[in-house]
Amino acid sequence: MQLSQRTRHGARLLINLAHFSQRGPVHSSQLSNSIGISTKYLEKIIKPLRQAGLIKGLRGPGGGYFLGRSPEDITLGEIVQAFDGGSRLSCCPDPTTCEPSDFCGCPAIWDDLSNTLQGKLDSITLGRMMRQGSIFDAPPSLRKTTMDPCRHETAQAA
Repeated sequence: MQLSQRTRHGARLLINLAHFSQRGPVHSSQLSNSIGISTKYLEKIIKPLRQAGLIKGLRGPGGGYFLGRSPEDITLGEIVQAFDGGSRLSCCPDPTTCEPSDFCGCPAIWDDLSNTLQGKLDSITLGRMMRQGSIFDAPPSLRKTTMDPCRHETAQAA
C-alpha cells in the first residue's frame, strides 16, 4: 500500500504548521514555499484537513492557518482518513457483500490486516512525526531543498 501524494503533502503541511505555528497563524504562501507546492494546490490540500478539524484558518491581517488540536492529539490515521478514506487493504469495502465471483478467498485476513494497519496509523501522532523528522534543525540551505521530513535521510546525507 502506498499513501496518496495528497496524504503525504497533508502530513508535511501539518508538520510545518505545528513547527511554525508557535509564532502564530501561518500564511498559505509560507506553507506552499516550505512544502514546495503551489498555493493553488495547497488550498486543495487544506480543504479536507479543515473539514476533518485538523486545521483552522484565521482571516484578515495576521491571519493564516494553525492546527485544530495539539500535535499529540492528531494521528496519521486521521490524516489518511481525511484524504484516502482510511486504510482498507481489500478492494471490497464490506466482505459480506462480495459476489461469489469476486471472492478473494480470505476476507477475514484482509480485514485483520486492515485493522492492524489502521491501529498502527492511529498510534503515530503528529508530535511523534515532528520529533523523528528533525529537518527543521538542518541548516537553512538544506531546508530550502529538502523540507520534507519524510526524506530526512536525504538532508543528512547531503
